[in-house]
Amino acid sequence: MPYDVYCFLVICVLCFLVGQIVFNLLYVFFDHHYITFNNFEPYICSYILTCIITVPLGFLLTKRYVFKNSNLTYRVQLFRYCVSVSINILLSFCFLSIMVKYFGFNAMTSFFYKFFLFNLSLLFSKRIFHL
Repeated sequence: MPYDVYCFLVICVLCFLVGQIVFNLLYVFFDHHYITFNNFEPYICSYILTCIITVPLGFLLTKRYVFKNSNLTYRVQLFRYCVSVSINILLSFCFLSIMVKYFGFNAMTSFFYKFFLFNLSLLFSKRIFHL
């Protein structure tokens, strides 16, 4: 496999781990202090803030290390990355809501859906970015 694929994999794992840590910290904070925004549950608030942190981090790292030799412009790369991430965010939001509301899982320990979506997003991103 090319070197870019390994860089992409490392960046995805790094963003996944940063997202896990930030989500868990924010969830504990929101749940402990009973803070909600617009009557959202603490896990939804935590997830939104986690996405605000990890999406720009992931794009900047992939632009810097994976797509440094790309002929595509910045806007095209940003558009493709946003399409891929928005699908991942939508699926993750749906699975998180279903698992917490209907199946009664704890939001912090529902690692399996995040791992499933992580692998799904890797495959989807690899097809979009032609790695």
